[in-house]
Amino acid sequence: MNISIHNSLTAPLKKEWMGLWEKSAYANIANSPEWFEAALQTYKYKSVRIITAHNDSGELAAVLPLVLEKKFGLGVFAPPAAEFADHCALLGNRGDKSLAESIVSGMLALGTSYITGLGKNEAGIFTSSDNKSIIFPSDEEFFMDFTQGELGKINRKKIKNSLNRINNSDKKANTIIESGASKSALENCFEIDKASVKQRQGRGVFWRKDARLFYSLLSEKLPENVLIQIFSFDNKPAAYWLYFKLKNNYIASQKAYLSGYEYYNLGFVTFVNFLEFLNGEGSDEISLGKGRDRFKTDFTDQSCQLYTAVLSKNVFSRNFLSALLRFRENAYRAAAKRPKFYRGFKELKKLLISHE
Repeated sequence: MNISIHNSLTAPLKKEWMGLWEKSAYANIANSPEWFEAALQTYKYKSVRIITAHNDSGELAAVLPLVLEKKFGLGVFAPPAAEFADHCALLGNRGDKSLAESIVSGMLALGTSYITGLGKNEAGIFTSSDNKSIIFPSDEEFFMDFTQGELGKINRKKIKNSLNRINNSDKKANTIIESGASKSALENCFEIDKASVKQRQGRGVFWRKDARLFYSLLSEKLPENVLIQIFSFDNKPAAYWLYFKLKNNYIASQKAYLSGYEYYNLGFVTFVNFLEFLNGEGSDEISLGKGRDRFKTDFTDQSCQLYTAVLSKNVFSRNFLSALLRFRENAYRAAAKRPKFYRGFKELKKLLISHE
């Protein structure tokens, strides 16, 4: 493999990257050139590196986009807009040992760096041969595989009760699923999110200007890969889901419903409605994203462990970054189990962001 490290995304490189992304079995929204561009326009990173690997025939085999960020006081190269990504930023056959070794050598040349979203087998071959990497479990991804038939453990009684509550109300209910993510649909998502139960619990996303800008840019750049589902009562948008689509697979990215509508279980009902839509589409799989919660386990018992790889020639930087990334993940999971503590934690983060 021939490794190159680029300091910017040129037009020829983007064309080559897009060609690989469109045909690769390892493609996802977060390793597309459009995701990278949307992140650059949103966060104005001061330094970027794009590692590419070409095979002996000169064909592009892998792309790994990274951006320079401050992590716990360290300058670290990390995947762009990683907060919103549920899959690995590396585009290419992550199960290919030769390819993984080449990408590792490129990452080590950058100083300290890390990537997330590696599967168990991928993580095993991503280890640096001279012990300059640390691999650890970091996330759990939940999914529903429709190719194996009707899976999961959907609570039929809960579906019936929720639908009865809606049907027995004096409100007219309807659901719209829109491909292309129009500006009006996005604005509905933003407004619902800001007045949602999710926001009240400290879990809101779209109160942040950067989040709204990033998803708007991504929808403009990949209109056919973004779907928005809006549930309305008497023509008033009350709940939304925002999904990513790639080929025959879907990812549930964001969701929320208005405070005051808890009685109707709108998050549950709207997702059931979307599953019916997917059944008609002949879809293969939907990812419910990273992290374990009651909502996901209500729908599926299928999950996979994801891993993070930290690479650095500097022993202190490697161990320090790994330890703090693990601590952050554990603290986040612990806080998520305690709503009041979690809400306070997120409010503090919101305050810090607003004063940057």
